[in-house]
Amino acid sequence: CQSCVVYHKTPVSIEQAAEEETKTKILLKNGSIEKFKYITHENNQFYGVRMTGNGLVNIPLEVDAISNIQVKNKTGSVLVTVIPLAALTALVIAGSNFAVGFGG
Repeated sequence: CQSCVVYHKTPVSIEQAAEEETKTKILLKNGSIEKFKYITHENNQFYGVRMTGNGLVNIPLEVDAISNIQVKNKTGSVLVTVIPLAALTALVIAGSNFAVGFGG
């Protein structure tokens, strides 16, 4: 899963999320989830940054509407990507060493 992202279970503050400069998932009080490339802070305003067809776009965030913020777990995301690939490689190697023979 090349694009799988694992997020830390422990929520962080919006200030911490902005410092991390990594993929961020925000749960809003209305129950919807917003995902951003990263969070930034400019002129006393927090923004969620998304990649669009026109490049990076800053989306103003309403801090009072946020229920929970989780940042990307870099180690977990790497493991989710590497472990299935390693398992597939092991199966291919095991399959290539397996030969079916009939009496003879």
